[in-house]
Amino acid sequence: VAVNQAMVDEQYHTLMHFNASSATRRGRGWALPSKALPDVLTVRTRAQALDAAEGPRKIALTQLAFMTVAEVSITAYLDLISDDPGVQSINRATIRLHARDEYCHASIAGELAVSVWDSLDRGDRSYLLEGFEGAMRAFSGTDFGAWRAIMEIEAIPRGQKMLDDVESGRRNEQFVQDYSGISSLLHKLQVTSEVSIAGEKYLPS
Repeated sequence: VAVNQAMVDEQYHTLMHFNASSATRRGRGWALPSKALPDVLTVRTRAQALDAAEGPRKIALTQLAFMTVAEVSITAYLDLISDDPGVQSINRATIRLHARDEYCHASIAGELAVSVWDSLDRGDRSYLLEGFEGAMRAFSGTDFGAWRAIMEIEAIPRGQKMLDDVESGRRNEQFVQDYSGISSLLHKLQVTSEVSIAGEKYLPS
């Protein structure tokens, strides 16, 4: 029941964000369609991982890896945005509402992953751990794709050069640096020492 309710919640989250985005565009007189922006890094990486997965079992494990990482880690991402006073008020309010649900979803996803883990053999467990690593790198990585598209659409003078300077000057490539959710799950699975996510310094000792 909890998993089914979480799946319903996710549909509402999508609708909430679409509505907030539409309201912002109407308020500013923007005619920017959703498809004008590229898929985010996580979506692209997940699609590539699914294409590379051999057979239904590995496809299912890949899907589980990306779903689990998203559900147990997204609150860190949402908190970054909702706490930023530079973000449009309607978007911050939407994200705060979204985050409330996700704190509940994190525990559901974690328990589901533990339940599946207990039924896996050594090979499947190794594959799932690799999926966790890949998903977390994608989820926490900095992606300039949308900003580059916006610069081009809005014809911002030297916009691409500005992004080049920011990208080349970054001291850390990770946008999300709170790995407490996935780290707690790895502790439950007793595999903390087997997984490196964005560098072992982010994992608990």
